Amino acid sequence: MYTECTSVIYTCTCDAPLSLKLRMNSPGRALAMTRGMLHLLRTRRFGPLFRTQLLGAFADNLLKSALVAALAFGGLSTTMPVPALINVATALLVLPFFLFGALAGQLADRFDKARMVRVLKAVEVLVLALAFVGFVIESAPLLFVALPSSAWGLSPPSSDR
Repeated sequence: MYTECTSVIYTCTCDAPLSLKLRMNSPGRALAMTRGMLHLLRTRRFGPLFRTQLLGAFADNLLKSALVAALAFGGLSTTMPVPALINVATALLVLPFFLFGALAGQLADRFDKARMVRVLKAVEVLVLALAFVGFVIESAPLLFVALPSSAWGLSPPSSDR
């Protein structure tokens, strides 16, 4: 009979048989799980999805950090107080997830995921180019428009059929 075990690397607090506890908590088991996860990153199905997610998150957070740094150190002139704008920037980055999360899941179930990822990443590149223009011409409004728009392509559809 299998009993649920909550384990932390070397300790097991459950009523499972001792032999099962030893197998679940052995250092070799943890190492094998780590190797399995690293192998997963090199697979043809999961590797590109992981890299796309990683680079999208990096680009969006880099844009937000650059915007916050430009505001905090006077790179952008605004009439509003800087602390309020920093909070607005953080909120704008999260806003698309609240507004479009459910719709994105429905679209991921309905359409081809690979094509959706390609289209969303192309849109994200265009939005990041718009943000670049915003930095070049020092336009805070343009950057605040680009910030939530860049997060639209952050999370590729991951629903399985």
